[in-house]
Amino acid sequence: MSDFSDRRREKQYVERRWKDIRVGDFVKVVCNEIVPADLLLLYSSDPNSVCNLETANLDGETNLKQRTVVSGLCTSSMLNNNGSRCKRSKLERKLNVDVFFCLILLFTMCLIGAIGHYLWLESLPGVPPFLVPGSNGHLDDPSLMSFYMFFTMIILLQILIPISLYVSIELVKVGQIFFITNDIDLYDEETDSSIQCRALNITEDLGQIEYIFSDKTGTLTENKMVFRRCSIMGTEYSHKEN
Repeated sequence: MSDFSDRRREKQYVERRWKDIRVGDFVKVVCNEIVPADLLLLYSSDPNSVCNLETANLDGETNLKQRTVVSGLCTSSMLNNNGSRCKRSKLERKLNVDVFFCLILLFTMCLIGAIGHYLWLESLPGVPPFLVPGSNGHLDDPSLMSFYMFFTMIILLQILIPISLYVSIELVKVGQIFFITNDIDLYDEETDSSIQCRALNITEDLGQIEYIFSDKTGTLTENKMVFRRCSIMGTEYSHKEN
């Protein structure tokens, strides 16, 4: 360990086994060498700072894949972090659009009401008895009263915004998930487990999936490496299950 620490301070490579590699270690890989770990390419001897690797042991693809040296090693991890993508169902997106149009309708109706109130006040010859004048015996400015009327109509017409609809839909989702998790047809006796719904919007997408695009066969099947047999000094050892 002391020799390794001295070489690290001297910035020299040390021969170590792959099982001894830890996160944060700098690894030098030569041509045609097997890499049994996830590595980040920091430097390449290629003039274009690229390297080619083969992943046939993982996915069976023999074509070489090109990797490029990362640029900006100090903020690359932050540049690649775009945050979690918010997934919304079709019903939720449709509901948000409808509420947005309700807001536009409410604003339009209040604006028309305020303009109409201003024109009505301007057309009055005097102070009508149903309007309370100020301390000076005169009404407020029509533009100011129209401004007040705009917010008054917002209070009166705010029922156009279906805020309770969101709560109702969430309650319906909770009820649907309850019936799904307690469905006897979705129960597996071998593993003694039932279906688990970990998202409220999962019920909205059921039965709405039209296409599945996949670039790997293992995505839909299963890539599993199974020990079949080996031969040691002429003696063949096979796996019983295979």
